[in-house]
Amino acid sequence: MSENFSENPNSAEGIFPPDGYIFDQYTEVQRRFIDTVRASGISEGLNYLRTVEGNDDLTPPARLCVRPDGNGTQHTFEISEHEDFSDSFTLSGYEEFEIENLKNGASYFWCIDGGRTHLLYTLDNEWRFINIDGLHNLRDLGGRKIKEGILYRGCELSGCDFNVTERGKKTLLDQLKIKSELDLRKEYFGKYENGEAVEGVALKQIPYRPYCEIFEEEHREEIRKIMNFLSDESVYPVYFHCMGGADRTGMIALFLEALAGESEEDIFLDYELTSLSRIYNPQKGVSDTIHRSRNAPYFTEFLKELEKYAEGKGLSEQVKAFLLDSGVSEKCINKIVEIIKK
Repeated sequence: MSENFSENPNSAEGIFPPDGYIFDQYTEVQRRFIDTVRASGISEGLNYLRTVEGNDDLTPPARLCVRPDGNGTQHTFEISEHEDFSDSFTLSGYEEFEIENLKNGASYFWCIDGGRTHLLYTLDNEWRFINIDGLHNLRDLGGRKIKEGILYRGCELSGCDFNVTERGKKTLLDQLKIKSELDLRKEYFGKYENGEAVEGVALKQIPYRPYCEIFEEEHREEIRKIMNFLSDESVYPVYFHCMGGADRTGMIALFLEALAGESEEDIFLDYELTSLSRIYNPQKGVSDTIHRSRNAPYFTEFLKELEKYAEGKGLSEQVKAFLLDSGVSEKCINKIVEIIKK
């Protein structure tokens, strides 16, 4: 597990973390929920969440506290996957820097004020939870079969319930380097007056209906538009979302993960991770705010209907058969796979 600065002494230089530090980006709750679902199923996972005190969103990753020498002056923190600090991310501050959204299973070089280079590592976790100020329920879709850092799923950037802050916009642009926003909401859930929520992030709005409504002929055109958009390599990295990042977002995530060859266990667990978020009624008790338990029947019916497109075959073949039946070309499907698959 990751360790807090308060539980660790300073290194000899007065800088934490020490060289070679291994950082676990899962919080204790995230890890226990994932382990419980894997071992005992979603019902036991939800039972565990009901024991967690408070109503905070549980989807942000753990944070690593980096502290300079503590002399009270302003410092510049710089971190990069490259030893020459190309493509680095920088922060300015005084007492400490909170670092998050690092890639899993990666090595990072970091320094303060251009001084001595330090090295840290991240555990190779299955999922990469993301924190963007003002938002919630965010994950990188990559890490297993999909490339990390090209597809992000989450809630709306601006709208009914959530609004990205200026700090969050900096994370989107400077750290995650998002190029495009794919907005899947129905229009009455939110429409940007100025054409985009974040200046510099191109907006593509393609509202569609989730679960079994997706199989209705009148909604097939929406699926074709979404897949055609995702077959354009120039739009990546993409942030795709509906309002809360659960249903419409969950369906598109499932399609992409299936096409990339993710295991069905991992695809379904990714869907279940939305239970860590507090999408509805955040003032109520935990047992009243677990979103997944409300929509489980819709998801089950969706899977039954999807299976009809390739009975006796796996989820990947079922998704591909449905997309082809909906008029998505095989060339489009293959291009998406080429772009996103590791």
